[in-house]
Amino acid sequence: MPTTPIDARQAALTRYTAATLSLYSTYLRCGRPAETLAANAALLEGYAEALAVGVAMRDAAAEGTPERAQRQHGLDTMADGLTGGVTSTVNMLLDPTIPGHLPPEVTGRLGAAIAAVRSELPPGALDDVIAPLARAAGAETDPDRRQALAAAAAALH
Repeated sequence: MPTTPIDARQAALTRYTAATLSLYSTYLRCGRPAETLAANAALLEGYAEALAVGVAMRDAAAEGTPERAQRQHGLDTMADGLTGGVTSTVNMLLDPTIPGHLPPEVTGRLGAAIAAVRSELPPGALDDVIAPLARAAGAETDPDRRQALAAAAAALH
């Protein structure tokens, strides 16, 4: 909530992402692709909010101070990690060997979560990472996979 102090929001987001990451890991280990992708969407949503809070925290520190530089470094590190995380997510979506039905509502939410992360990163930061999604959706011959990929690609815009 925007009226909550930034430090409290950051702590709550840290707890949220840790719990969501645990769910993601559990579903991944159990071979549950739809649930894994749903947890991944929730995780990316939390990270998008964490980036926004990180920017607010950085901006609360005075220009030219070590505190501001440290917070910027943290943002840069988070952005690099998220670029890798989104790359992994897109690769998972595109992997035809992943068994199971991928519901369009899950892949659409995942696409929207990727878009939320993208909106918090510098312009163009994820363009090369997400470009294959639209191409794959258009080239997919299996109608269910095509629908799932199309839902993710459509949500990116």
